[in-house]
Amino acid sequence: TVPPRESRRCSLPLALTGQSSGSAATGALQVAVKSPRQNGAVFYFSDQVPLEALLLPDAEQKASDAFAQQWQTSPEQARTVAAPAALGGVKQVVARLRALRWNLVTQQAMAGTPFTAAYFSGKTPGPEGEKTLLVQVVTAPGSPEAKVAVRSSVPGFAEMVFASMQRALA
Repeated sequence: TVPPRESRRCSLPLALTGQSSGSAATGALQVAVKSPRQNGAVFYFSDQVPLEALLLPDAEQKASDAFAQQWQTSPEQARTVAAPAALGGVKQVVARLRALRWNLVTQQAMAGTPFTAAYFSGKTPGPEGEKTLLVQVVTAPGSPEAKVAVRSSVPGFAEMVFASMQRALA
């Protein structure tokens, strides 16, 4: 029971095996709360679930032919995201993304440039099974931005990844 003008916190597990309301991934969570004390009134609200809250912890993927094939065959979306110049390069990027359940696949210096590309994978559960996300983050020490490329066969995931990267690199 929550008295008027008071609030309570609760935590509920998300079940990601039910019916999907659409083909595009979204971080929108729609909630309905029924109140038996108010003649069965139902209160509706929505919230955003960050992608990193949905990433599975055991989604490690090795640099392999399978990774390369998936990278080459999945549609790409790319964007530049702001990153503080104090980020210091790829080591900090890797540490920040690992803390959010992104798994480092490999990293490599880009010949003749100060840039380093780091490749990450993540998996999310879903009604049709697990979905893999592949991400490339290109950074240079002292640069105020990072270039992010996302490869996924699921529409909508790229926007969620860009938001995740912005949170991680801010």
